[in-house]
Amino acid sequence: TVDLRRNHVARTNKRKIRHLYSFLFLDWTFEFGFVIPGSTNTWQSLIQADTSDRMIPAKLLSGNVIIVTSFYDGDLLVSKSSVRIFYV
Repeated sequence: TVDLRRNHVARTNKRKIRHLYSFLFLDWTFEFGFVIPGSTNTWQSLIQADTSDRMIPAKLLSGNVIIVTSFYDGDLLVSKSSVRIFYV
């Protein structure tokens, strides 16, 4: 299993762990409440590594980790970004 620890300003309402074929998906859903129209807002995520004896080797993870962040206004998708992680 992969243990990802995330610290967020927002409080999590839902966390799902799903398996599709041989892939593990970690899915967090957050509710931010009211946002002032036309304002600029930021999002910050911190992913911390586990102890070295419990980590998956970087050569196996490199290119195989994708972080997808989606923002919704109700059911309307406002923004979606995907970042593929490579270790060098």
